Amino acid sequence: MRVVVVTGTFVADPLHLELVADRLDFLSVYGTTDTRGLDFVPTPPSGCRYRKFSRRGWISRGPVWWSFPGLGDALDEDRPEIVHVVSEPWGFLALQVCRWARSHPDVKIVIHGCDRIWWHGSSLERAMRRFAARRTVRAADAFAAESIEAIERAREVGLPPSAPTAQIHTNPRDESFFAPPAPLERRSSRARLGLDETALVVGFLGRLIPEKGPLVFLAAATSLESSGREVVFVIAGDGPLRPYLASLAESDPRVRVLGSLSYPDEVRDFYRAIDVFVIPSYTTAVSEEQSPRTVIEAMMSGCLVVGTTCGAIPSMVGEFGLISAEHDAQALRVAISSALERISDNSFRPLDARRHAIDRYSAGATAALLESLWKQTLGE
Repeated sequence: MRVVVVTGTFVADPLHLELVADRLDFLSVYGTTDTRGLDFVPTPPSGCRYRKFSRRGWISRGPVWWSFPGLGDALDEDRPEIVHVVSEPWGFLALQVCRWARSHPDVKIVIHGCDRIWWHGSSLERAMRRFAARRTVRAADAFAAESIEAIERAREVGLPPSAPTAQIHTNPRDESFFAPPAPLERRSSRARLGLDETALVVGFLGRLIPEKGPLVFLAAATSLESSGREVVFVIAGDGPLRPYLASLAESDPRVRVLGSLSYPDEVRDFYRAIDVFVIPSYTTAVSEEQSPRTVIEAMMSGCLVVGTTCGAIPSMVGEFGLISAEHDAQALRVAISSALERISDNSFRPLDARRHAIDRYSAGATAALLESLWKQTLGE
């Protein structure tokens, strides 16, 4: 099976591609070395061929309005049976691949998107999205997405009924790296973050912007009544709300604002140090949670996840965490309180939550899903 994976930037953890490359005779990965907005340098997957491209275009609400000069010539040279393009269906990269495929009718095209809300932006941008999505989705031989809702959007704009589909995360995690800590690891992580060894720790990690819910988290935290055991609330991340959150946190000694954490080591320390992970995002007209990686990392690390009804969070958490209403500090406070009770009385089963995340979002699970989808696409 000759497969080329075309992706905008090399993913943070390419283990799933390395696993696929071990099982296939041929796998080539294309990507760019552009690191704008990242605090680490993505590493191309080992064990398979790859090419690096420079972008041509511009970025607007995500890296979709650009293409790879020379992509067609590279595909001609590699002669794949399948081109799997990780791009929103209205992105220039997907358009570029589908245009190349018109002169290569024997090659199968798989489009792999993430976004659940397709039609937003200016009237011109919405028109461009609709035009491009119809062309690429109708030309696709298969479609993958991080959520069922994104697959439904593809069906609505003309994905052929016979086209195979699959729910596959674009950036899975390695469960051997994100794992429940041993007691010594937990103490060391808390020491590095300046947290008490004996306290219950509730954490938020994300961009510090309104729709990610840090203000709702802080309101819930400061309104939570003290119980017999000390509870500490930590906010990690960076963004325009950071100074404001830091000023508000000064009035409650239980709240710490840690600032930005580097990936992956400091992020792993964060999960090792906390008991409850809270993701209080809320839906806006232009955004909702697609399939947040923080939920995967937290569950693999043995944390009890408290989320909201935003986007894919409820389906990711399932029965292994708690869900509250969006943009509701009181409901979030009740959910956090219930989570702390489950931690205190040992009714939370972290290994069950971890197994749930591994079965759906680990590198091994993703590699198997990709290979299965490709075989379906080839009619095997």
